[in-house]
Amino acid sequence: MTRLLENIKQQYHKLGIPLDELKELEILSNENPNLFRRLSQRRLFNEPLAYLKGEVYFFGRKFNVDRRVYVPNPETEKMVRFALSELDVHSSILDVGTGSGSIAITLKKENPRIDVFGCDISPSALEVATKNALDHRVSLSFFESCYVDDLDIDEPTHIISDLPYGDERYILPSINLREFRHMPPESCFHPLGSLYAYKELIESIKNKGWKPKLFFESGKVKKDEVAEIIPQGMDWRYVLFEDNYSVTRLDFNQ
Repeated sequence: MTRLLENIKQQYHKLGIPLDELKELEILSNENPNLFRRLSQRRLFNEPLAYLKGEVYFFGRKFNVDRRVYVPNPETEKMVRFALSELDVHSSILDVGTGSGSIAITLKKENPRIDVFGCDISPSALEVATKNALDHRVSLSFFESCYVDDLDIDEPTHIISDLPYGDERYILPSINLREFRHMPPESCFHPLGSLYAYKELIESIKNKGWKPKLFFESGKVKKDEVAEIIPQGMDWRYVLFEDNYSVTRLDFNQ
């Protein structure tokens, strides 16, 4: 390492960037001092490290990410495992708000026999998801849709969703709130408040006349708050994992 590079590293470490992150940026820059400084400056402004690297790992697999998509959280892997435990060879599953496609692609890789679809309101996000599907050599379809309103597909047996469900009270341990301003606004907080995106999703599914089982990430939102958006008489479960992370499961067939 050149003295110039070391001086830049120490400068940005004093400004608050952890040394392990600076080491990653050093490798990413191929020890080019000018590039290293630019990357460090962007990180100083809280641009997600995943965007700077252009990738993130989810379920042990590498996914392309950039400013067009939300950076997948490691906690969401728990919801994927939970959903996988209920799927069989006859299942089909739709990922609503697919973003980078990490959930949909993971489901297909873990259980190649099931039919998997993904949808998102953002055509830019779907470009990223499509590239990730090609990179992982999986065959699945992505559609542009507001919730399930615009879809013309067979009714899935299951739906899974990680929409912007929370607010600043319910930040997962892996999340740096200051990074949110770099991410697509429709992927962070719903302007009408906590859980409103899921309230709209439930209404969208009901309007479609579908009767799937729905898994959604409720994170650190309390059970009594989740109960407020569940339609009367619908069978549902609030599953709490470690670190107060939760997944909610609804059965529209009840």
